[in-house]
Amino acid sequence: MVGESRGGAHGRDPNEDVSLIGPGMEILGGINCEGAVRVQGKVGGPVRTSAPVVVGKGGRIDGDVEAVEVVVGGTVKGSIVGARRVELRETGRIKGDIQTERMRVDEGAQFEGYLRLGKAPSDVATGSPTLAKTRRSETKPSPKK
Repeated sequence: MVGESRGGAHGRDPNEDVSLIGPGMEILGGINCEGAVRVQGKVGGPVRTSAPVVVGKGGRIDGDVEAVEVVVGGTVKGSIVGARRVELRETGRIKGDIQTERMRVDEGAQFEGYLRLGKAPSDVATGSPTLAKTRRSETKPSPKK
C-alpha cells in the first residue's frame, strides 16, 4: 500500500485516495475517514478508517487505531483493531492491545500489550468506520421513564 514494497493492502488500487500526515506535521485530535491513511508525522488521537493505515518509520499515533489493515513501522500508543491483519515491522513499537485475524511481527519489533487473534468487530471488517459510534451508544445510560 502507498509506497510499501511488502505487506500492505493486497489488491487495492494504487491510485486510491490516501490521507498523508507528512514528516513534521502534527494533528491534535483524531482522524475518522473512508480512505487509506499514512502517518509519517504525529497524530494525537484515535485513527478510524475503512481502509488500511500505515505508520511509517518516523510516524507516531497516540490513540487507538481501527482499520481493515494496520502496518506499524513507527510508534502506536493505543489499542489496535485490524480487521484483516496487523503487521509490526522491525522498527515498529506498539504499546497497547491488538485484535486481528492475522498478525506478523518482524524480528526487532517491540510490543507491550495483549494480542487477541480472531475476527474483529463486524463494522470494522465490513469497512464501516463506525465502531467508535457503536461503542459510545453502548455506554450511554438508558433514558429514564
